[in-house]
Amino acid sequence: MGGISHGAPPDPALTATFYYLHGGRHRIAQSLKQLTEARMRRKAAPFRSAMSMLVLFINRAERSLSPERRSILNRAKGELRRVFGAPWTDPACQICY
Repeated sequence: MGGISHGAPPDPALTATFYYLHGGRHRIAQSLKQLTEARMRRKAAPFRSAMSMLVLFINRAERSLSPERRSILNRAKGELRRVFGAPWTDPACQICY
């Protein structure tokens, strides 16, 4: 029998995303915005793609992230909303970021 198949090979743009997730929250948000707006292959709006990439990275690296790094990445979510001009779903959440 053959090996385990995990579907299509990973998208090179998504793989490169993890390179951009270094630095402060503003740099992370700007990098994800540039990446998603330049990307031609997407199913959702650039904001939604960028947020999905960031959340995927946080969830995958959950145990290996230091508390400081986790905090920066979580604040980058709020910065993404600001950079894209996306509305806050809950006004109380602005305090978190």
